[in-house]
Amino acid sequence: MWTSMGWTYVTLILSHCILLYSISLVKIRWLCFVAGLCTLATLKCEPFVSWQAGFVEGDFELRHVLFYGGCGFTIMRCMSFALENCEKKDGNYSILELLKYNFYLPFFYFGPIMTFDNFYIQANKPDLTR
Repeated sequence: MWTSMGWTYVTLILSHCILLYSISLVKIRWLCFVAGLCTLATLKCEPFVSWQAGFVEGDFELRHVLFYGGCGFTIMRCMSFALENCEKKDGNYSILELLKYNFYLPFFYFGPIMTFDNFYIQANKPDLTR
C-alpha cells in the first residue's frame, strides 16, 4: 500500500481514521453518520478532490482506482467502527482496533465487506478454525 501509493496517502488514510475515531468518542450516532458522509463527499467536491489526489505519489494506470477505492472503503470502515463504538455500552473500542480493522492487508483497498462487529468477533476468536 505505502510502496504503491506513498506515505502521504497513508497519512491521509490515518487522518480519516483519527477524525472519525474522535467523533465516535462522543457516542452520538447521527453525528458519526453525518461526519462519515461528509468525509465521503470530500472525494467528489472541489477543492478537496484535487487537494487529496495530490497526496498520491507516482503516476500509474490504476492510481485513481486505488485512490478513490481505498479512500472510499477506508471511510466506510471508519463509519462502521464509529457506529459500533456508539452502541458499545461500557467504554470505547481502542484506536488500535480501528487501525487493525482498517489496515487488514489482504482486503485493504477493496474490502473487507464486513462490519466492524463481525470483524471484531472473528479477529478476537481464541480458537482458530477454518
